[in-house]
Order: sequence, then C-alpha cells, then structure tokens
Amino acid sequence: MLILFNHSVIFNQINKHLTYVNYICALKFGGKFMQLCSVKDSYFSEYIIHQIHRPYGKFYLFESYVVSEIEEGVVFGGMETLDIFTYLTEFYDGIKRPTQFVYISNRINSFAVKPVDWLNFAFMGAYMIGYCIVDDSSRARERASLEEKFVPSSFAVFNNLELAIRWSFAIYMNGKFR
Repeated sequence: MLILFNHSVIFNQINKHLTYVNYICALKFGGKFMQLCSVKDSYFSEYIIHQIHRPYGKFYLFESYVVSEIEEGVVFGGMETLDIFTYLTEFYDGIKRPTQFVYISNRINSFAVKPVDWLNFAFMGAYMIGYCIVDDSSRARERASLEEKFVPSSFAVFNNLELAIRWSFAIYMNGKFR
C-alpha cells in the first residue's frame, strides 16, 4: 500500500532539521563536513516512496520530486533521459497524483551531460516543473549555465541537497513555473 505524504507536514519537518542532512553526511564520512552525499544517506531517505536502478544511475522518487544520482563516468544524454522520464511520468500517473514533479540532479559522482539533447524534450516542461543541480564543485555554476539554456522548466543550482529540496517544495507548492 502506498502512503502519500502531506507536503506541508514534510516541509515543516525539513525546516525543523535544517542541518540534519549535513550532520548525517558528516557522520557517514568520519566526522568531516561534506556538502554532497547520497539522498539515501540523508534525513530525507525516510520519505522515499520508490527507487529506480538503471545501469546509468539511481533515482529516488518522492511525493513531489525526484533525486537522481548518475553513476561515475556515464554520459547522460537523450536515450537515458527518455528512458527515465517515461518511467517517471508513468509512475506518478499510476499512483493517481499529478504527474508534475521537480527533478534534482544530485551530482555526487563525476559524469557528463549532453544538454543539447534537452531540445528533443521540450514537452517535458509540462511534467518537470523544476530542475536543479546539486554540486559543490568550483565550476558547478559555470557548467550549469549551459544546461539552463536547454531545460524546459524553472532552474536552480545549489551546493547541498537540503537547499535543493527546500527549493523543490517552493516550486511545487507555490506553482511557480517558468
């Protein structure tokens, strides 16, 4: 049986635990502060409603957002995008909730993206109402500026998962679409 969560309750819980994600990541990595960690190692893991494992990455589905963690060395392009977005729209439609979601690319691994392939998926803007990148590298914003030109929805870049999830709630709950 699938349990659907009340967004405002989850949002309030997240606000109460603003540093919890970083705390858990620090525990996982021997007490050292780490900006990036897997969502499955975070406070948010208890809210995962479904997981998808593909050869090119792992995808953690929540009530209103998806966190992707692409595998090291992968080139993520059009075929991978079509595969996962087809699954996502079918999954969210199948649990009888709006098929709109926010996509969070949690870049805990180094991989390549073909942003120009987004041109073939402009229709995804009807489903993917927000797209954000979590990356704490010094060149993250520079690389993201190219992707932003091709993504058909609201776009943001964050250096930690917590801020990205808070942004996704704001986009989803307030209906702020591009």
